[in-house]
Amino acid sequence: MKSNLVRVDFRKNDKSQKAQDNHGFRFNQQKLFEGEVTIFQTKKSGDFWHMRMYITEHQKYFTKSLRTKSKDSAIEKAKIEYAGILVKRQAKITIFSISLHSAIEKYLEHRRRDIETRIITKQRYGCVVSQMNHLKNFLNASHQLTDYDKNSLLSYYNYRVKMGAQNVTIANEQSTINAFCNFCYEEGFHTVMKYRFNKIKREETKDQTRRGMVTIEEYEKVYRYLRSYTSVKTIKLENLSDHQAYERHMFRHWCLIASNSMMRTREMFELKWKNVKIFTNKDDVQLAEIIVEDNTSKTKARQFVSRGGEYFARLKSLSKHTKNEDYVFTNFNGIAWSSGNRYRNLDKHWHLLQEALGVTKEWGKENRHVTLYSFRHFGITTRLREGAFLAQLSSDVGTSMKQIQDHYYHSDLEASERNMLKSSHNKLTH
Repeated sequence: MKSNLVRVDFRKNDKSQKAQDNHGFRFNQQKLFEGEVTIFQTKKSGDFWHMRMYITEHQKYFTKSLRTKSKDSAIEKAKIEYAGILVKRQAKITIFSISLHSAIEKYLEHRRRDIETRIITKQRYGCVVSQMNHLKNFLNASHQLTDYDKNSLLSYYNYRVKMGAQNVTIANEQSTINAFCNFCYEEGFHTVMKYRFNKIKREETKDQTRRGMVTIEEYEKVYRYLRSYTSVKTIKLENLSDHQAYERHMFRHWCLIASNSMMRTREMFELKWKNVKIFTNKDDVQLAEIIVEDNTSKTKARQFVSRGGEYFARLKSLSKHTKNEDYVFTNFNGIAWSSGNRYRNLDKHWHLLQEALGVTKEWGKENRHVTLYSFRHFGITTRLREGAFLAQLSSDVGTSMKQIQDHYYHSDLEASERNMLKSSHNKLTH
Protein backbone atom coordinates (compact mmCIF):
# COMPACT_ATOMS: atom_id res chain seq x y z
CA MET A 1 0.00 0.00 0.00
CA LYS A 2 1.42 3.38 -1.00
CA SER A 3 2.29 5.72 1.90
CA ASN A 4 0.72 9.16 1.92
CA LEU A 5 3.50 10.52 4.12
CA VAL A 6 5.56 12.16 1.42
CA ARG A 7 4.70 13.33 -2.06
CA VAL A 8 6.55 15.29 -4.71
CA ASP A 9 4.53 18.33 -5.77
CA PHE A 10 5.34 18.28 -9.53
CA ARG A 11 2.88 20.99 -10.59
CA LYS A 12 4.02 23.49 -8.01
CA ASN A 13 7.68 23.15 -8.77
CA ASP A 14 7.94 22.28 -12.51
CA LYS A 15 8.86 25.83 -13.62
CA SER A 16 11.33 26.57 -10.86
CA GLN A 17 12.87 23.12 -11.23
CA LYS A 18 13.30 23.60 -15.02
CA ALA A 19 14.88 27.02 -14.48
CA GLN A 20 17.29 25.64 -11.93
CA ASP A 21 18.17 22.73 -14.23
CA ASN A 22 18.79 25.13 -17.14
CA HIS A 23 21.28 26.99 -15.00
CA GLY A 24 23.01 23.74 -14.21
CA PHE A 25 22.08 23.72 -10.54
CA ARG A 26 21.05 20.05 -10.68
CA PHE A 27 21.91 17.38 -13.19
CA ASN A 28 21.63 13.59 -13.54
CA GLN A 29 18.33 13.69 -11.71
CA GLN A 30 16.62 10.35 -11.10
CA LYS A 31 13.31 9.73 -9.38
CA LEU A 32 12.84 6.88 -6.93
CA PHE A 33 9.83 5.38 -5.14
CA GLU A 34 7.32 6.36 -7.85
CA GLY A 35 8.59 9.93 -7.94
CA GLU A 36 8.48 10.60 -4.21
CA VAL A 37 12.28 10.92 -3.95
CA THR A 38 14.69 12.56 -6.39
CA ILE A 39 18.43 12.02 -6.33
CA PHE A 40 20.69 14.40 -8.23
CA GLN A 41 24.19 15.86 -8.47
CA THR A 42 25.35 19.45 -8.31
CA LYS A 43 28.54 21.00 -9.63
CA LYS A 44 28.69 23.35 -6.67
CA SER A 45 29.14 20.40 -4.28
CA GLY A 46 31.78 18.65 -6.37
CA ASP A 47 29.45 16.20 -8.11
CA PHE A 48 28.26 14.67 -4.84
CA TRP A 49 24.82 13.08 -4.93
CA HIS A 50 21.91 14.58 -2.98
CA MET A 51 18.35 13.53 -2.31
CA ARG A 52 15.24 15.71 -2.25
CA MET A 53 11.76 14.87 -1.02
CA TYR A 54 8.66 16.99 -0.54
CA ILE A 55 7.10 16.54 2.92
CA THR A 56 3.43 17.25 2.50
CA GLU A 57 2.50 17.83 6.15
CA HIS A 58 5.30 20.39 6.56
CA GLN A 59 4.83 21.85 3.05
CA LYS A 60 8.54 22.00 2.38
CA TYR A 61 11.37 19.92 0.96
CA PHE A 62 13.69 17.65 2.86
CA THR A 63 17.11 17.85 1.18
CA LYS A 64 20.24 16.06 2.24
CA SER A 65 23.69 15.35 0.87
CA LEU A 66 24.29 11.62 0.43
CA ARG A 67 28.06 12.20 0.61
CA THR A 68 28.98 9.96 -2.28
CA LYS A 69 29.89 10.40 -5.95
CA SER A 70 28.76 6.86 -6.76
CA LYS A 71 25.24 6.61 -8.18
CA ASP A 72 24.69 3.06 -6.90
CA SER A 73 25.77 4.11 -3.43
CA ALA A 74 23.53 7.18 -3.63
CA ILE A 75 20.50 5.04 -4.46
CA GLU A 76 21.17 2.75 -1.49
CA LYS A 77 21.62 5.70 0.87
CA ALA A 78 18.47 7.37 -0.41
CA LYS A 79 16.55 4.15 0.34
CA ILE A 80 17.82 4.20 3.91
CA GLU A 81 16.92 7.90 4.38
CA TYR A 82 13.47 7.30 2.91
CA ALA A 83 12.83 4.38 5.24
CA GLY A 84 14.10 6.44 8.16
CA ILE A 85 11.61 9.20 7.44
CA LEU A 86 8.75 6.70 7.37
CA VAL A 87 9.86 5.32 10.73
CA LYS A 88 10.17 8.82 12.24
CA ARG A 89 6.69 9.73 11.10
CA GLN A 90 5.23 6.56 12.59
CA ALA A 91 7.06 7.21 15.88
CA LYS A 92 5.94 10.87 15.84
CA ILE A 93 9.54 12.09 15.67
CA THR A 94 10.10 15.38 13.87
CA ILE A 95 11.61 15.01 10.41
CA PHE A 96 13.09 18.49 10.38
CA SER A 97 15.42 18.76 13.35
CA ILE A 98 15.44 21.84 15.54
CA SER A 99 18.67 23.53 16.53
CA LEU A 100 20.47 22.67 19.77
CA HIS A 101 19.74 26.23 20.95
CA SER A 102 15.99 25.81 20.33
CA ALA A 103 15.98 22.43 22.07
CA ILE A 104 17.68 23.91 25.13
CA GLU A 105 15.19 26.80 25.23
CA LYS A 106 12.30 24.31 25.17
CA TYR A 107 13.93 22.30 27.96
CA LEU A 108 14.44 25.39 30.11
CA GLU A 109 10.81 26.36 29.58
CA HIS A 110 9.87 22.86 30.75
CA ARG A 111 12.02 23.27 33.87
CA ARG A 112 10.55 26.73 34.55
CA ARG A 113 7.16 25.08 34.90
CA ASP A 114 8.75 22.79 37.50
CA ILE A 115 9.37 25.88 39.65
CA GLU A 116 5.66 26.71 39.63
CA THR A 117 4.78 23.19 40.75
CA ARG A 118 7.63 23.26 43.32
CA ILE A 119 9.41 20.28 41.82
CA ILE A 120 12.59 22.38 41.76
CA THR A 121 13.56 25.69 43.34
CA LYS A 122 14.57 28.93 41.63
CA GLN A 123 18.12 28.33 42.78
CA ARG A 124 18.18 24.86 41.26
CA TYR A 125 16.75 26.26 38.04
CA GLY A 126 19.63 28.77 37.98
CA CYS A 127 22.07 25.86 38.18
CA VAL A 128 20.32 24.14 35.25
CA VAL A 129 20.61 27.32 33.15
CA SER A 130 24.32 27.53 33.92
CA GLN A 131 24.84 23.86 33.04
CA MET A 132 23.00 24.27 29.74
CA ASN A 133 25.21 27.27 28.92
CA HIS A 134 28.27 25.07 29.32
CA LEU A 135 26.72 22.60 26.86
CA LYS A 136 26.04 25.38 24.33
CA ASN A 137 29.61 26.61 24.67
CA PHE A 138 31.00 23.12 24.14
CA LEU A 139 28.88 22.35 21.07
CA ASN A 140 27.73 24.67 18.30
CA ALA A 141 24.25 25.66 19.46
CA SER A 142 23.24 26.83 15.97
CA HIS A 143 23.68 23.32 14.55
CA GLN A 144 20.77 20.93 14.36
CA LEU A 145 20.25 18.77 17.42
CA THR A 146 20.41 15.65 15.25
CA ASP A 147 23.93 16.62 14.14
CA TYR A 148 25.07 15.28 17.50
CA ASP A 149 24.98 11.57 18.27
CA LYS A 150 25.43 9.67 21.52
CA ASN A 151 29.23 9.97 21.32
CA SER A 152 29.39 13.72 20.70
CA LEU A 153 30.13 14.56 24.35
CA LEU A 154 32.90 12.07 25.07
CA SER A 155 35.44 14.88 25.38
CA TYR A 156 33.17 17.07 27.54
CA TYR A 157 34.98 16.03 30.72
CA ASN A 158 38.37 17.18 29.41
CA TYR A 159 36.82 20.45 28.20
CA ARG A 160 35.45 21.26 31.66
CA VAL A 161 38.59 20.16 33.50
CA LYS A 162 40.63 22.63 31.42
CA MET A 163 38.21 25.34 32.58
CA GLY A 164 39.00 24.43 36.19
CA ALA A 165 35.76 22.60 37.00
CA GLN A 166 35.87 20.05 39.81
CA ASN A 167 34.86 16.42 39.25
CA VAL A 168 31.81 16.82 41.48
CA THR A 169 30.65 19.77 39.37
CA ILE A 170 31.23 17.94 36.09
CA ALA A 171 29.36 14.87 37.32
CA ASN A 172 26.34 17.04 38.18
CA GLU A 173 26.50 18.74 34.77
CA GLN A 174 26.59 15.40 32.97
CA SER A 175 23.51 14.29 34.88
CA THR A 176 21.60 17.43 33.89
CA ILE A 177 22.70 17.18 30.25
CA ASN A 178 21.36 13.62 30.06
CA ALA A 179 18.10 14.77 31.62
CA PHE A 180 17.94 17.29 28.75
CA CYS A 181 18.77 14.51 26.26
CA ASN A 182 15.96 12.32 27.59
CA PHE A 183 13.55 15.26 27.37
CA CYS A 184 14.46 15.73 23.69
CA TYR A 185 13.90 12.02 23.06
CA GLU A 186 10.51 12.04 24.79
CA GLU A 187 9.47 15.14 22.81
CA GLY A 188 10.53 13.52 19.53
CA PHE A 189 13.32 16.00 18.80
CA HIS A 190 16.02 13.35 18.71
CA THR A 191 16.50 9.58 18.60
CA VAL A 192 19.29 9.61 21.21
CA MET A 193 18.10 8.75 24.73
CA LYS A 194 21.37 9.31 26.55
CA TYR A 195 24.79 10.77 25.78
CA ARG A 196 27.93 8.85 26.58
CA PHE A 197 30.47 10.52 28.87
CA ASN A 198 33.88 9.54 30.10
CA LYS A 199 33.13 7.95 33.44
CA ILE A 200 34.24 9.81 36.56
CA LYS A 201 35.37 7.39 39.21
CA ARG A 202 33.56 7.69 42.50
CA GLU A 203 36.88 7.67 44.34
CA GLU A 204 37.88 10.82 42.44
CA THR A 205 34.84 12.76 43.62
CA LYS A 206 35.34 11.49 47.16
CA ASP A 207 38.97 12.53 47.22
CA GLN A 208 38.06 15.91 45.78
CA THR A 209 35.60 16.61 48.57
CA ARG A 210 38.06 15.34 51.17
CA ARG A 211 40.88 17.53 49.87
CA GLY A 212 38.59 20.56 49.79
CA MET A 213 37.74 20.19 53.47
CA VAL A 214 39.48 21.66 56.50
CA THR A 215 40.91 19.10 58.90
CA ILE A 216 39.96 18.94 62.58
CA GLU A 217 43.33 20.47 63.50
CA GLU A 218 42.85 23.29 60.98
CA TYR A 219 39.32 23.93 62.22
CA GLU A 220 40.60 24.26 65.80
CA LYS A 221 43.13 26.84 64.60
CA VAL A 222 40.34 28.72 62.81
CA TYR A 223 38.01 29.05 65.77
CA ARG A 224 40.83 29.92 68.17
CA TYR A 225 42.02 32.63 65.80
CA LEU A 226 38.47 33.97 65.34
CA ARG A 227 38.07 34.18 69.10
CA SER A 228 41.14 36.42 69.25
CA TYR A 229 40.13 38.25 66.05
CA THR A 230 36.92 39.50 67.71
CA SER A 231 38.15 39.91 71.29
CA VAL A 232 37.67 43.21 73.13
CA LYS A 233 41.44 43.43 73.55
CA THR A 234 42.13 43.09 69.80
CA ILE A 235 39.37 45.50 68.80
CA LYS A 236 40.71 48.08 71.23
CA LEU A 237 44.33 47.46 70.25
CA GLU A 238 43.55 47.90 66.55
CA ASN A 239 41.31 50.88 67.27
CA LEU A 240 38.41 49.41 65.26
CA SER A 241 35.14 51.29 64.78
CA ASP A 242 31.83 49.79 65.82
CA HIS A 243 31.17 49.06 62.16
CA GLN A 244 34.48 47.19 61.71
CA ALA A 245 34.07 45.23 64.95
CA TYR A 246 30.51 44.27 63.98
CA GLU A 247 31.74 43.00 60.63
CA ARG A 248 34.32 40.76 62.32
CA HIS A 249 31.72 39.29 64.65
CA MET A 250 29.49 38.51 61.69
CA PHE A 251 32.33 36.72 59.90
CA ARG A 252 33.26 34.70 62.98
CA HIS A 253 29.71 33.50 63.44
CA TRP A 254 29.35 32.75 59.73
CA CYS A 255 32.20 30.21 60.00
CA LEU A 256 30.88 28.68 63.22
CA ILE A 257 27.27 28.44 62.05
CA ALA A 258 28.26 27.07 58.62
CA SER A 259 30.21 24.28 60.32
CA ASN A 260 27.43 23.39 62.74
CA SER A 261 24.32 23.90 60.61
CA MET A 262 25.96 22.64 57.37
CA MET A 263 23.84 25.11 55.41
CA ARG A 264 24.74 26.20 51.90
CA THR A 265 26.02 29.71 51.19
CA ARG A 266 22.79 30.96 49.59
CA GLU A 267 20.72 29.44 52.40
CA MET A 268 22.76 31.40 54.94
CA PHE A 269 22.51 34.61 52.94
CA GLU A 270 18.71 34.27 52.86
CA LEU A 271 18.24 33.13 56.47
CA LYS A 272 15.97 35.40 58.52
CA TRP A 273 15.54 35.49 62.28
CA LYS A 274 11.95 34.31 61.91
CA ASN A 275 13.42 31.04 60.57
CA VAL A 276 15.60 30.46 63.66
CA LYS A 277 14.28 29.19 66.99
CA ILE A 278 16.92 28.83 69.72
CA PHE A 279 16.19 26.32 72.49
CA THR A 280 17.85 24.22 75.19
CA ASN A 281 17.25 20.47 75.22
CA LYS A 282 16.86 18.17 78.22
CA ASP A 283 20.64 17.71 78.41
CA ASP A 284 21.09 21.48 78.74
CA VAL A 285 22.57 21.78 75.23
CA GLN A 286 21.68 24.86 73.21
CA LEU A 287 20.37 24.02 69.74
CA ALA A 288 18.63 25.88 66.93
CA GLU A 289 15.56 24.82 64.98
CA ILE A 290 15.99 26.16 61.46
CA ILE A 291 13.59 26.49 58.54
CA VAL A 292 15.09 26.75 55.05
CA GLU A 293 12.42 28.09 52.74
CA ASP A 294 11.96 26.53 49.30
CA ASN A 295 12.81 29.74 47.43
CA THR A 296 16.27 29.79 49.01
CA SER A 297 17.16 26.09 48.95
CA LYS A 298 18.92 24.29 46.13
CA THR A 299 16.53 21.36 46.56
CA LYS A 300 13.37 22.01 48.56
CA ALA A 301 12.17 23.50 51.83
CA ARG A 302 13.34 21.72 54.96
CA GLN A 303 13.24 22.04 58.71
CA PHE A 304 15.97 20.67 60.96
CA VAL A 305 17.74 21.03 64.28
CA SER A 306 21.26 22.45 64.22
CA ARG A 307 24.03 22.27 66.75
CA GLY A 308 25.56 25.56 67.84
CA GLY A 309 22.43 27.21 69.21
CA GLU A 310 24.74 29.27 71.42
CA TYR A 311 26.30 30.84 68.32
CA PHE A 312 22.90 32.01 67.11
CA ALA A 313 22.08 33.33 70.59
CA ARG A 314 25.38 35.24 70.86
CA LEU A 315 25.03 36.65 67.34
CA LYS A 316 21.51 37.82 68.12
CA SER A 317 22.77 39.64 71.19
CA LEU A 318 25.46 41.37 69.11
CA SER A 319 23.22 42.30 66.17
CA LYS A 320 21.14 45.46 65.92
CA HIS A 321 18.80 43.85 63.38
CA THR A 322 16.90 40.97 64.97
CA LYS A 323 13.27 41.47 63.96
CA ASN A 324 11.51 38.53 62.37
CA GLU A 325 12.00 39.83 58.82
CA ASP A 326 15.61 40.88 59.42
CA TYR A 327 18.36 38.75 57.91
CA VAL A 328 20.69 36.92 60.27
CA PHE A 329 23.81 38.08 58.42
CA THR A 330 23.80 41.81 57.72
CA ASN A 331 26.02 44.87 57.55
CA PHE A 332 26.13 47.29 60.45
CA ASN A 333 23.45 49.35 58.66
CA GLY A 334 21.16 46.34 58.24
CA ILE A 335 21.80 45.59 54.56
CA ALA A 336 21.77 41.81 54.10
CA TRP A 337 24.90 39.97 53.03
CA SER A 338 24.54 38.59 49.54
CA SER A 339 26.47 37.27 46.56
CA GLY A 340 26.67 40.86 45.31
CA ASN A 341 28.47 42.28 48.34
CA ARG A 342 30.16 39.15 49.67
CA TYR A 343 33.72 40.26 48.92
CA ARG A 344 33.47 43.35 51.12
CA ASN A 345 31.65 41.53 53.92
CA LEU A 346 32.82 37.94 53.76
CA ASP A 347 35.66 37.08 51.39
CA LYS A 348 37.86 39.92 52.64
CA HIS A 349 37.93 38.42 56.14
CA TRP A 350 38.42 34.94 54.69
CA HIS A 351 41.61 36.09 52.96
CA LEU A 352 42.83 37.84 56.11
CA LEU A 353 42.20 34.68 58.14
CA GLN A 354 44.26 32.57 55.73
CA GLU A 355 47.13 35.07 55.83
CA ALA A 356 47.08 35.15 59.63
CA LEU A 357 47.17 31.34 59.85
CA GLY A 358 49.81 31.10 57.11
CA VAL A 359 47.71 28.71 55.00
CA THR A 360 47.00 30.87 51.92
CA LYS A 361 49.23 28.84 49.59
CA GLU A 362 48.31 25.48 51.13
CA TRP A 363 44.55 26.04 50.92
CA GLY A 364 44.83 27.57 47.47
CA LYS A 365 46.59 24.57 45.95
CA GLU A 366 44.76 22.74 43.19
CA ASN A 367 44.83 19.54 45.24
CA ARG A 368 43.29 21.30 48.29
CA HIS A 369 41.08 24.16 47.11
CA VAL A 370 39.75 24.98 50.58
CA THR A 371 37.01 27.63 50.52
CA LEU A 372 34.37 28.98 52.88
CA TYR A 373 32.08 26.25 51.53
CA SER A 374 34.52 23.74 53.01
CA PHE A 375 32.95 24.35 56.43
CA ARG A 376 29.79 22.64 55.17
CA HIS A 377 31.90 19.68 54.00
CA PHE A 378 33.64 19.64 57.38
CA GLY A 379 30.34 19.59 59.26
CA ILE A 380 28.87 16.74 57.23
CA THR A 381 32.00 14.60 57.47
CA THR A 382 32.28 15.25 61.21
CA ARG A 383 28.69 14.13 61.78
CA LEU A 384 29.38 10.94 59.83
CA ARG A 385 32.48 10.25 61.93
CA GLU A 386 30.38 10.70 65.05
CA GLY A 387 27.90 8.08 63.85
CA ALA A 388 25.03 10.25 62.58
CA PHE A 389 22.16 8.39 60.91
CA LEU A 390 22.62 8.75 57.16
CA ALA A 391 18.92 9.17 56.31
CA GLN A 392 18.38 11.91 58.92
CA LEU A 393 21.63 13.67 58.02
CA SER A 394 20.59 13.64 54.37
CA SER A 395 17.30 15.33 55.30
CA ASP A 396 19.01 17.87 57.58
CA VAL A 397 21.58 19.07 55.04
CA GLY A 398 19.26 18.93 52.03
CA THR A 399 21.10 16.44 49.85
CA SER A 400 20.51 12.84 48.85
CA MET A 401 21.90 9.83 50.70
CA LYS A 402 23.62 8.77 47.48
CA GLN A 403 25.33 12.18 47.27
CA ILE A 404 26.61 11.79 50.82
CA GLN A 405 27.77 8.23 50.16
CA ASP A 406 29.50 9.24 46.94
CA HIS A 407 31.29 12.28 48.30
CA TYR A 408 31.65 12.07 52.07
CA TYR A 409 32.31 8.46 53.03
CA HIS A 410 36.09 8.09 53.14
CA SER A 411 38.38 5.24 53.99
CA ASP A 412 39.02 5.83 57.70
CA LEU A 413 40.45 3.00 59.79
CA GLU A 414 39.93 4.91 63.04
CA ALA A 415 36.25 5.35 62.23
CA SER A 416 36.06 1.68 61.29
CA GLU A 417 37.52 0.72 64.66
CA ARG A 418 35.07 2.96 66.52
CA ASN A 419 32.19 1.44 64.58
CA MET A 420 33.23 -2.08 65.56
CA LEU A 421 33.75 -1.18 69.22
CA LYS A 422 30.21 0.14 69.43
CA SER A 423 28.99 -3.45 69.44
CA SER A 424 31.97 -5.02 71.22
CA HIS A 425 29.79 -6.05 74.20
CA ASN A 426 27.86 -8.40 71.89
CA LYS A 427 30.62 -10.98 71.74
CA LEU A 428 30.09 -13.92 69.50
CA THR A 429 30.41 -17.39 70.93
CA HIS A 430 31.34 -20.59 69.15
